Amino acid sequence: MRPFPLFGLTRAAANAGIGLGLLGTALRARGELGLGLGELVRFLRSQLVLAQGLRQHKHVLFRGRVFTDVFAPHWPSRAFNQMMSAYAGQQRDFVAYAILAVTRRCIYRCEHCYAIHTLGSHDPLSRDKLLQLVRQLMQIGVGVLSLEGGEPLLRLDDLLALLHEVGDRANPFIATTGHGLTRERARALSQAGLIGAQVSLDHHDRRRHNAFRRNDRAFDVACEAVGLLREAGVFPVLALCATPELVQSGGLHRYLDLARELGAGMVQMLDPMPSGCYLEGSAGEQVLTPALLEELKRFHVEANTSWRYRNHPAVTVRAHVEDDCRFGCGMGGNQHFYIDACGNVTPCVYLALSVGNVLQEDLLSIFGRMRAQFPRPMGGFCPVYELAPAIAARARVGEALPLSPRSTAELIQPLSRRGLPRLFARAMRR
Repeated sequence: MRPFPLFGLTRAAANAGIGLGLLGTALRARGELGLGLGELVRFLRSQLVLAQGLRQHKHVLFRGRVFTDVFAPHWPSRAFNQMMSAYAGQQRDFVAYAILAVTRRCIYRCEHCYAIHTLGSHDPLSRDKLLQLVRQLMQIGVGVLSLEGGEPLLRLDDLLALLHEVGDRANPFIATTGHGLTRERARALSQAGLIGAQVSLDHHDRRRHNAFRRNDRAFDVACEAVGLLREAGVFPVLALCATPELVQSGGLHRYLDLARELGAGMVQMLDPMPSGCYLEGSAGEQVLTPALLEELKRFHVEANTSWRYRNHPAVTVRAHVEDDCRFGCGMGGNQHFYIDACGNVTPCVYLALSVGNVLQEDLLSIFGRMRAQFPRPMGGFCPVYELAPAIAARARVGEALPLSPRSTAELIQPLSRRGLPRLFARAMRR
């Protein structure tokens, strides 16, 4: 079965179903929390405002599930209902998207790797520790739990155990190169509860992708993985690091055509960040210029709303979603956070800043402290660009990455002066 993009009337029908589900959540919240009619109306109004941030997204139907964004749970699902309940005030600490790195091991050494400082041959997090972390994440409340690495398929048995532990309490994804995936392994992952997988494919040209991933089979492995996952009933997503060369050359259009040929349901386009291998290149040629970043955002809109691309996969561009006029930055557990393969809890996958380590302290305690440091979503330009030079400077004088909780607390202080993203500000207006 191939993913089916929803366009026109089919999208309207999906929106109607989601809207009815939202109304049901609001009515349940009114009964359980004793919300007054005015509070109920304000909740519904806030959801209508927030929904405007997704107007330029495309819905994709796959195996009876509607997917709109990699960073949010599909509808209908228990995780989607939990997310709506959180917005109604029933579950304050719900996190839309959490990343748990299950291994430091990887056979690739990718040009842009944000996890380069944690890669290695030994995994400090045992299976029992990983299972404990999953249980605690479910206690916090998570919409999408992305199990990553390194290459998570290198710990397949542990991965299957983690998927069983998640059950239907969240939508589990993996982020993979596809290395080591077989038809039998894809089926086992699906049967264990895997909902979706992000397969890294960074160019439509085989030679360029292989050079970027520093592996001469990377392109073919990734393309084959998309088919195996789709066949097994796992929602297939392509993850792309949109380099300046690809954006400037018009390659985004050719890439989206390839994604359709492969049968992907969605393409997640990430702009190169001043992080990991690119930490020292925050002002260099790897990172998109403001003009190219705007071009990438425009492509998000074109790919999802143009009749030309009505049968193509959905496109979700990080810079579009996190723009100040939409959802802004939700780091620190507001919308997302990251636990690396060494146990460091970081507010954002692209920031080498630790607020604590789960091998030394309980995750729930660390999470509570992090939420106190990041009490609300932030407007303005992506904070990674603001903090990267200071992180790089401290690394150059010998501080280990990720930086310690003490250094983290010092560096993030200026962020407290930021206001809400405009969409959230409008949603909270009374």
